Amino acid sequence: MIRIPLTQSGPADQFAKDVQAHIEALTAHMMGKPGKPAPRATIAVEMVISRQPQEGPVATRGPDKFIAKPYEIYDDKPQTAEAQQALGVLRETING
Repeated sequence: MIRIPLTQSGPADQFAKDVQAHIEALTAHMMGKPGKPAPRATIAVEMVISRQPQEGPVATRGPDKFIAKPYEIYDDKPQTAEAQQALGVLRETING
């Protein structure tokens, strides 16, 4: 199972919609005219999508399928007051 931090994925429901939309875009691209670049998505979205080749003779098999691999979004935000304060100091230091 692929574990994705919440800070990289955003809300789980929106991430699931983004994955489905990208699968649909990849499928449309595969069925479209050649010579166009494939659609791109965030690294987290692309990480959970896999191309599943169809088996059998070329004349009888269907097109390859894009599927979402099992994934889990976990909350990686600091939970304690000390961690929140440390994160605030880190952000201030980075942002100047």
